[in-house]
Amino acid sequence: MDTMKQAKQTQDSWTLLAALRWTEQHLTRHGEQNARLSAQLLMAQATGLERIELYTNFDLTLSRAEREALRTSIQRRVAGEPLQYILGKAPFYHIDLAVTPDVLIPRPETESLVELVLGHFAQSVACDTRSVACDTQSVDHTVQSADPDHTAQSADRAVKNSSSVATLVLSQEPVPSLRLLEFGTGCGNIALTLARELEGCHIVATDISPAALSVARANAMALDLADAVEFVLDDFMISFDGAGEPGGQGCSSLCHTHSSFIKDADEFGIQDYSPVQDTSQMMPFFDAIVSNPPYIPSGLVPTLPPEVVDHEPLLALDGGSDGLDALRAIATRAVGLLAPGGLLALELHETSLDAAADYVRGLPYRAIEIHDDLNGRPRFLTATFEAGRVDRALRADKIVRTGSAERKNRASA
Repeated sequence: MDTMKQAKQTQDSWTLLAALRWTEQHLTRHGEQNARLSAQLLMAQATGLERIELYTNFDLTLSRAEREALRTSIQRRVAGEPLQYILGKAPFYHIDLAVTPDVLIPRPETESLVELVLGHFAQSVACDTRSVACDTQSVDHTVQSADPDHTAQSADRAVKNSSSVATLVLSQEPVPSLRLLEFGTGCGNIALTLARELEGCHIVATDISPAALSVARANAMALDLADAVEFVLDDFMISFDGAGEPGGQGCSSLCHTHSSFIKDADEFGIQDYSPVQDTSQMMPFFDAIVSNPPYIPSGLVPTLPPEVVDHEPLLALDGGSDGLDALRAIATRAVGLLAPGGLLALELHETSLDAAADYVRGLPYRAIEIHDDLNGRPRFLTATFEAGRVDRALRADKIVRTGSAERKNRASA
């Protein structure tokens, strides 16, 4: 009894350092791989301190409320709940985003998908500005330099060492605003990151889940991007006509949706997520369509870690028997939504990329490429829409695998 009383007295007077050490040890015993980091994050949440501030407050005595908050968080973590859901936020590409069990937790590899889209537009701007440079030089050979500070910020971000961008300023041709579409936005990590990096662009971000759209919209408001991203309730699978016909009726409506979705939207207080009846509202066409859709083959879903399969939304994970249900719907539907030369960029399961590329070859796309993730695994597919091929026989494009080994081979050739 004396021992229990002494333990309780010790716990009642726990300093931040003592509680931090105990939390780390407790999480380690329960298999936490990054126990120290997790302990620090949970402690920061319980105390309202920043992580860096923990180091200057080791002697702080935790209040009863702080101890209870910490204890509850530890229990949830030991039970297998993802740390991001406990904290209510997840980092992605230099920003913090609110997350709930209604949305998939953003993964670091998806940042590479964002980089592919940014790289595409950086290359496009570079090509455009080289063309403008030739025209400018033919008119006025006396121009020698320009102040890059006057360059549009989106081009400045996209093209480093922007001598060609400077000539774009001289031509007085503004960089045209980009229009992007994301299918399955979840918490909005892809759309909001692109909106931050491509200043002046407009993004339409869709999701089947009203709850997910609520999270994404809250993130947009927190990042002051509500005017740059339009959120739309949409089920791209229902809109797909299933026939695989480019330009078919299933591809023509951006926001085909069921009345049940709108009812759910009302329940979540979403008043402006309504179906678009007139697709002309969405013109001009999109310069890029990007998605990290459900892509786990159904048979592999039960093999995912319990932390994933027991807590994250199944709707955002299960991609059908071969993991390509969403790919087929999105790639076909994009034919009716992309501008000529528009980019299609998707994240897919590592076992599905070759089959995905084969499917896309049967549609009016060129420059079909498979890209590896940071771990060297095939993860992303990009393709460029070729409008002139919609109504004629499609030749089979060569698939270019841009993995690390292939990149090295091409560089040395």
